Amino acid sequence: MAYFTRAIPPGGEGKITLRVSTRGYRGEIRKSAKVYTNDPRKNVELLNIRAFVRVPIYMSTRYVYLRGLAGQKITRTVIVRAEENKLLKL
Repeated sequence: MAYFTRAIPPGGEGKITLRVSTRGYRGEIRKSAKVYTNDPRKNVELLNIRAFVRVPIYMSTRYVYLRGLAGQKITRTVIVRAEENKLLKL
């Protein structure tokens, strides 16, 4: 999502605000946005965004599927780890 100053007077300044959803991301992410202007010398400018997303809880998988016959013992392992330096209670 982008919000920006539509018209900037000569010698003036504008503002561009970019909002990036980090839901579902973990670790380093890179995003970019193109800015189009009416400047004949440089009508397109590329903005690069680099971020590191930290999650408080790491889980090895988001979903666990269990399938088997009635009475059959089925096991799956999910690793849950606290990524912050404090006790994690489940």
